[in-house]
Amino acid sequence: MIVAVLGAITSFVSYKYGLGSLARIGAGFFPTVLGIVLVLLGCAIYLTAGLPDDQAETVLHGADTRAPIDWRGWGAIVSGVLLFILITPILGLVPGTFLCVFVSGMGDRTMTVLRSAALALVVSILGAVMFVWGLQVGLPYFGS
Repeated sequence: MIVAVLGAITSFVSYKYGLGSLARIGAGFFPTVLGIVLVLLGCAIYLTAGLPDDQAETVLHGADTRAPIDWRGWGAIVSGVLLFILITPILGLVPGTFLCVFVSGMGDRTMTVLRSAALALVVSILGAVMFVWGLQVGLPYFGS
């Protein structure tokens, strides 16, 4: 439900920026469409989250088959995003992306420090090439 609520808020706030037309897309078009997609995905997740993977197992055992919340993964992902928000304006795109991916990757219990660092390095390089060089977004690679 949180995804759907965030999508609704995003669509509502971004709509005031103007949608434009398909020939000349306005500033609010992408966030509005993204918000609508989030509402649809949030509703789909909500409707299917309570369904057990195997109906027969639920009937036979009468047990709830939903897994408990993985607080480590949740905390790592939120911490990674917050680090990106805080670090990128100060240290630049590459260090911000590296820290975000590294910390978020450590939320997976099967991820090792070396694998998380390797993943973070690859994503940082590809992100820098794609955003700064390819899309010409005005973010410095390093430093502010």
